[in-house]
Amino acid sequence: MYERRHKILKILENNSSMRITDLSKFLGVSEATVRRDLNKLHEAGQIQRIHGGAIIVDRPVSEAPVILRINQNTEAKRRIGKLAATFF
Repeated sequence: MYERRHKILKILENNSSMRITDLSKFLGVSEATVRRDLNKLHEAGQIQRIHGGAIIVDRPVSEAPVILRINQNTEAKRRIGKLAATFF
């Protein structure tokens, strides 16, 4: 089951979208099994279900930690702060 879901993710990463019928044939399982797997992957936020199939979810790029970002763009932050202060 987990191996099959992993295969589905790999297929979607390579193809961006797939239909249930195609996944069923490729994996050698019933369409109902594919639907259950797709629903589980959707619940986990790994894919997006579409009518008759699924697409891969764009993975968000992780942000740099605050400790690293605090010293970035300090001049721009200072200018924004000064401008914002004029509104009060």
